[in-house]
Amino acid sequence: MLQLHCCWCFCSGRMFHEAWGSKAGEKQAQFNDFIERNRICISMELVTAVLGDHGQRPREDYAVVTAVTELGNGKPKFYSTLEVIAFCRKWRLPTNHVWLFSTRKSVTSFFAAYDLLCEEGMATSVCRALDEVADISAPGSKDHIKVQGEILEGLVARIVSH
Repeated sequence: MLQLHCCWCFCSGRMFHEAWGSKAGEKQAQFNDFIERNRICISMELVTAVLGDHGQRPREDYAVVTAVTELGNGKPKFYSTLEVIAFCRKWRLPTNHVWLFSTRKSVTSFFAAYDLLCEEGMATSVCRALDEVADISAPGSKDHIKVQGEILEGLVARIVSH
């Protein structure tokens, strides 16, 4: 657990430095205060060669936000995809590429593309295919190919009701 904590300290410090430059320390302190005061839980994928690799050793250590939850004092509030993106943009936190499929046609096309590419698709071909069928495509602040490479270990799907 200590190894993971040290990796997070290093990655978060670097993450805020990349995003805020000379204001990194001040912004990181504000961020930490904000999430503690508002009881917010940030879920991130932390990718670092120090912890080993599975598929391909990353080219850079990095983290991307995958979910944001307000814990509150009762039922937690899970942020929608758009709320996660807005939260990340506000704090300049790194995100993955996001594709939104809001019509029956785009969802059907997504599953067809996934079925075709799930076993052998590389990052470039999968991203290109999803860009073509998505109703909305928002590139990640971290380019998977630059920081990780072509090996794509999976996709995160969030199915939400209207």
